[in-house]
Amino acid sequence: MSLTSALSIALSGLKTTTAQLQTAANNVANAQNPGYTQKKTLVSSVSFGTGSGGATVSGYLRVTDDALSTSLNNATSSASYLDTQDKYLQQVQAMLGSNSDNPPLSNALARFQAAWTEFSAAPESASQQASVIQAGVDLAAQVRNTASAITALNRQVTNDISTTVTSLNASLSKVALLNSQIATATSSGQPTGDLEDERDRVIKEIAAITNVTTLPRPNGQLALYTPGGLLLIDGPAAEIFSYDGTNITSGSGMNVTNSLNGGRLQAQIQFNYDGSPAAVGTASGSEVIRKLNDQLQAVAVAFTTSSAGPPETFAYAYNNATTATGELAAGFFTINGTNDASSFVVNANLLDGSQTVKAASGLGVVAALSAPRNFTADGLAVNNGTYTDLGTAFLSGFQQAANIVHSQSLPAQQQQAFYEQSLANATGVNVDSELVNLTALQSSYAASANVISTIKQMLEELKGIV
Repeated sequence: MSLTSALSIALSGLKTTTAQLQTAANNVANAQNPGYTQKKTLVSSVSFGTGSGGATVSGYLRVTDDALSTSLNNATSSASYLDTQDKYLQQVQAMLGSNSDNPPLSNALARFQAAWTEFSAAPESASQQASVIQAGVDLAAQVRNTASAITALNRQVTNDISTTVTSLNASLSKVALLNSQIATATSSGQPTGDLEDERDRVIKEIAAITNVTTLPRPNGQLALYTPGGLLLIDGPAAEIFSYDGTNITSGSGMNVTNSLNGGRLQAQIQFNYDGSPAAVGTASGSEVIRKLNDQLQAVAVAFTTSSAGPPETFAYAYNNATTATGELAAGFFTINGTNDASSFVVNANLLDGSQTVKAASGLGVVAALSAPRNFTADGLAVNNGTYTDLGTAFLSGFQQAANIVHSQSLPAQQQQAFYEQSLANATGVNVDSELVNLTALQSSYAASANVISTIKQMLEELKGIV
């Protein structure tokens, strides 16, 4: 073997070892970064003349596990879906005060009934008159405040959907850009591992928004579809979605509201969805705004609808009692139309003192408030319950829904964490092994450098002989 061939072999070893050292050092430096996968430099033999050979970098490898990646994305979608429902239903709990010792609406209903009981025992008392009116004012205010809070929550979720769609579009555009960069790097023989790690991270973000399926394409690119086959990205351009406050549409104008399933986007859409006049959804996190509005409306209507029964309603018992001079003949509570709980108020004539509560109405009203009856609303059915029971059922129904979703959310998050750790264990960096590899590579580097130094010295000596 000539000295020139020996020098070429040593130089090839030095170059390949340098590339391997860089890869190993990069692995150690990024070992603790979430989502970073182990990288390897592939080396193959190369010939430098007859009977001599060296080494060259033939490619780069990123350690992956497609099955675990798919499982993680699916688990991420499920956990995000339930977590979003859980957070919204916890907001409902806080809004209704369901977890407090004295939920405002239930408390207002109980105080209203108690005030009428006391009034019926002393209807001539001015203080009892004032107590009944004030209890009605408090009850009506609580209904209106709840209606306002529901409207605000509806607006919040609508804004959240818009923000989520914007995030989905941004993430899809990132994947399109990374696909292009990976294809360029692949065609030029450059490493793509870090770009692929970043793409996986972005795909996981998309999975948290909506469930996603990946399909391999040439030059390391990936196509993204929903499990139902809706195109998200395939090629250099990503699909762009828009939201008009009701529906989500694709760039071609197709309504895809019901096609983006899994993840927080579906949870947000279902929470605000109103399928009237069809039967309300039975799932705990579906059509929640519709249920809230209709059940609150049932409370207001229960006090404003006049029906002889049996049993008589509150409004009928009051309206049909004997009226004395100066007393309010009918309509203790008023409401605009039949679907506006936000307008539920005590009659203005009672508030300004121009008329008084009927003295003869006490016993009949107390009997009406205490009589068992049936109440129905979207997602609610109360059988043989009182007005107070209606308020309790309104609160407990959403409390039960929140508890169900919360109990499902916790194991979903644990499953996501399990797959995340499993994927990290399968594809991440073992620092101890990598440090051992670094030591071996450093020895190899030193050996190649020593050979080059020796050959250089020999060549210098040969020049001196010549």
